[in-house]
Amino acid sequence: MAHLDVEKLCMFLARAEHAPDWSHISPAEWEQLVTTAHHESVAPLLYHLLHTADVLECVPPQLGQSLRGSYRATLARNSLLFQELSRILHTVPDMPIVMLKGAALAPTLYGDIGLRPMSDIDLLVSHEHLIPLEHAFAIAGCRRVEMVPGLEDITGQVQLSGPHTPLAIDLHWGLIAGFDDRRSPPVDWFLSMPNRGHCPTTRCTRCNSRPRPTCSTSRRI
Repeated sequence: MAHLDVEKLCMFLARAEHAPDWSHISPAEWEQLVTTAHHESVAPLLYHLLHTADVLECVPPQLGQSLRGSYRATLARNSLLFQELSRILHTVPDMPIVMLKGAALAPTLYGDIGLRPMSDIDLLVSHEHLIPLEHAFAIAGCRRVEMVPGLEDITGQVQLSGPHTPLAIDLHWGLIAGFDDRRSPPVDWFLSMPNRGHCPTTRCTRCNSRPRPTCSTSRRI
């Protein structure tokens, strides 16, 4: 690996490119690889692939520890986010909710909630359910963030956060923009889809069912 660029790293992480001979990578190249992985927020995934390939002994100890720490920190934070989200959603009446972005991909595509860092949780809901959901989050200390007037209607979302809660929530009632944007697909179609994925601790990604446990969403590494 004479030179590592972001595209090459992405190809390896996506398993679209064969792994290099790890034993021939120099300490300087390892530092470049790990630094790039941290910068691109894929350090947990890199750690998982190296651990699965049983080549962690090839990584300089300090760099290996930083990768392991990134995975464990991501797992701890995401577990806390999902548990808090589950607790809050249990306080509101059953309603269709679709998890988006990292919250949907971590337990399904990645298969381990410690592999996909998340700064917030994105939920797709019907516009009519915004008020009860926002009220439930407000009780938990997660309140609406003031945005530029009119921006919420343009983007089709509200942002919720609070100083004493780990949650940062984006409630979407549109996937592209507001009500007047004809490019946005009908939200009701997504909300009516049967469950086709696994969702840790929170209600299923595409249905009204009650939360499931998280024991199968992380690995002991």
